[in-house]
Amino acid sequence: TLFVAGRPIKVTWRTLILDSTPAFKEVVVDSTPDPDTGQLVDVTVQEPWEGVMSYKGYNLLRPVYAAVEKEEDGSVKLPISVIDADSGKVVYKGPASDGRVWDSLMEDGEAHPERDDLFLWKGRNLLQPFTTVGQEGEDIYTVIDDDSGEVLFCGPDTLIGAKEDQEPV
Repeated sequence: TLFVAGRPIKVTWRTLILDSTPAFKEVVVDSTPDPDTGQLVDVTVQEPWEGVMSYKGYNLLRPVYAAVEKEEDGSVKLPISVIDADSGKVVYKGPASDGRVWDSLMEDGEAHPERDDLFLWKGRNLLQPFTTVGQEGEDIYTVIDDDSGEVLFCGPDTLIGAKEDQEPV
């Protein structure tokens, strides 16, 4: 459970994917003497934190396709977990799909100017969805960020166009 202003907040796949931003970490690049005291003071810069996303002030590990468990056909094994990078606690465990995420991918996605295997979405390079067949014969669509490997969507075709949030397990 995540807390904002001391209150627990509901974490859904939709909010994690649509409301998260890249995370940054402070890195020491040099030390310099303080002109008044002569003591060394660290000089720091903010750098992108690979594999981490920021959500409501929390640093969460991105669910990366190469690191998550997969079915034999390459689809993501569910439920998927999202972990707090600082505490190691699971903050979300559930489906990696939501009809609104799919709708946003399709509505806000644009053709990539140089590569047919990618499309652009909110400034990100995403692999074109690949399809596998689920246990009940349904098509399972998976969308992966080409740069970070983050799983953005993995779900059955029955969710496509669905407007309600999918609740975590």
